Amino acid sequence: MGHRPTVIRQIPAGESVPTGAPRRYASGEGYVRLRWKVAPYTYLECYEHRVVDGKVVPRDVERHHLNKERADNRSENLVSLTPSEHAEVHHYCEVLDDIVRLYGEGHSTLAVGRMVGRDAAVVYRHLVAQGVPMRNKVSRVTDAEREHIAELFREGKSWAEVGRLTGRSSYSLGKAKITGERQ
Repeated sequence: MGHRPTVIRQIPAGESVPTGAPRRYASGEGYVRLRWKVAPYTYLECYEHRVVDGKVVPRDVERHHLNKERADNRSENLVSLTPSEHAEVHHYCEVLDDIVRLYGEGHSTLAVGRMVGRDAAVVYRHLVAQGVPMRNKVSRVTDAEREHIAELFREGKSWAEVGRLTGRSSYSLGKAKITGERQ
């Protein structure tokens, strides 16, 4: 007697999920997969976050994890969005993550705003909302950036050129007491 192949089928959008408790598996992307055994060697699967009221949501509905934790499928952590709304939310989240990262690297709110296409005031408000400690003008320049700026001055770049290349105002460059600067 030969081995019968196992069949694992995806539950189509809009179809009800089987009754009974499924087995839960972590996908390689961090999502939770549900799997029901419906017959010998036959299983049905779907992503846990795509099940609402016992049915798999339609393809034109996407489910967004508010806390960005793909395995956290509590109803209060999930919201249904259109594909375009979901893409916009993720783009906005990436921009917000970039703002925190760039500011943490020592860039000013003005420079960060230029890098992510947002106004410096928007950058500032987001950083404050995230609880990021704000720096004074002098401490905005990191040691690595201070050396880079000093090198630009040694190469003969003007204050304006250095400001454009680093996204800094001449005021913040002067307050940073950059070594290697020209008078």
